[in-house]
Amino acid sequence: MNAPYRAAGKIGKPHKLSGAFHFYTTLPFIADEFPSALFLRQQDQFIPQFVQEVTEFSETEFLIQLEECNSREAASALSGLELFLPEEEFLQCFDQEPSGWEFLMGYEVLDQNKPVGILESISDNGHQYLAEVRKPDGQVFLLPLAEELITEIKEAERKVYFDIPEGLTDL
Repeated sequence: MNAPYRAAGKIGKPHKLSGAFHFYTTLPFIADEFPSALFLRQQDQFIPQFVQEVTEFSETEFLIQLEECNSREAASALSGLELFLPEEEFLQCFDQEPSGWEFLMGYEVLDQNKPVGILESISDNGHQYLAEVRKPDGQVFLLPLAEELITEIKEAERKVYFDIPEGLTDL
């Protein structure tokens, strides 16, 4: 295996037809410039994927276009995979003091036992942490990560239970 690598985040769904995709980082991105390459793990090798264009939505969500990913189908094939950075570059790019909520990314969100969607990313709006939840119909809503709203977390099942105020999922 190559030098040590660390998972930087997960590839989300494709964006439009160009091959660009959403990328959700595990920790807040703090570097001035986005890395010129991210790495896919294939068996025991880390293969560079050169970044052509980046749009930052938040410190943990980006829209990325890779040089050799030029169709929606190509981006779909990568959806759900992790991208890595060499350890040294990872430490320069990411805040090592996470919010504490990052482990919930990818968890199923339930409102009083009723499935609502998947927690795709977490952002800090300055006052509180917000979870971006994608409903089965593709719509997205923001949910405050407030301990008063969370009734249970089942890590083994990757589920987080909320008591969501009425109407919040419709915003």
